[in-house]
Amino acid sequence: MENQELNFFLDMETGEILSFDEGQTDTILEDPESKRYVPIPEWTSTDGYNLMEKFVAGLRNPLARERLRAILQAGRRVFRQFKDTLREHREVERLWFRFKEQEMRDVVLDWYANLMETWGIEYEEPDFEDTQVLVFDDFDFRPAILSGEDSNAVWKEITSWDRQAFFDAYPTSVEAEFWYNRFRGPQPVGHYAQANAEGQAPQGPQDDFLLRLMTPGNELAAFAWGQYEEIQPGRRWLFIKQLYVLVEYRGLGIAKALIGQIFECRDPVEKIILELPGNADILGNFLEDQGFRTSAAVWICGE
Repeated sequence: MENQELNFFLDMETGEILSFDEGQTDTILEDPESKRYVPIPEWTSTDGYNLMEKFVAGLRNPLARERLRAILQAGRRVFRQFKDTLREHREVERLWFRFKEQEMRDVVLDWYANLMETWGIEYEEPDFEDTQVLVFDDFDFRPAILSGEDSNAVWKEITSWDRQAFFDAYPTSVEAEFWYNRFRGPQPVGHYAQANAEGQAPQGPQDDFLLRLMTPGNELAAFAWGQYEEIQPGRRWLFIKQLYVLVEYRGLGIAKALIGQIFECRDPVEKIILELPGNADILGNFLEDQGFRTSAAVWICGE
């Protein structure tokens, strides 16, 4: 469909897709008795541009979305720049390939359904094999071993991003600082306090939970951090204190995947509780599907 130099037809006798130049095409179309060759849906550069616009409009990754939007608005070398930018964001590129496949498949199915109707044949939608792959399937979920000297650098990075999460979640730095101190305390306590203050690994790994998602380049893409607490003898709960996705990896479904992995990697507990700063409503429906329910809320009045 995307090759605009030749014209493509479906050979109704063999089921093959054949290509013809302009002269051959004119001959076929001028023969009213010829029913053997049926033109496949036309696809122009305008169709391609509209498809890119639709993809960008629905893209939730903020960095990639703004870069791609600027390219579309620039109007010069749009297709080449669009492709080059996607290559710099491999996860978004996979989303694009998946989106493009689905959209073009819909075009072909509509064409096919109309063709069946013209011939008076009952249309049955084909059952395609699912070719979709997880957008970040070559990323690595790593439950951290929270002990030893090698963990110090891990905790230093995690505590830094944990603080950044508050500044991402609240509209002003004053609010972010206030809620960070309220959730973590100006002088945090416990195992996390040691890591926060000294950039070192906690010395009580049995009390902490850390799950990281690493890129193929061994860089942090997201993490879930929490603590186990024994509410009563024999009753242990896991409190997830932070669930954070770095901005360049947002909009890919990583937060949902992290939550799913928490169930796989955690120690046996009676309950899992998420305590997330800011507005986490975007995960609400998904969390309910996973068996979570709302237990508390914070309401603010005033500017």
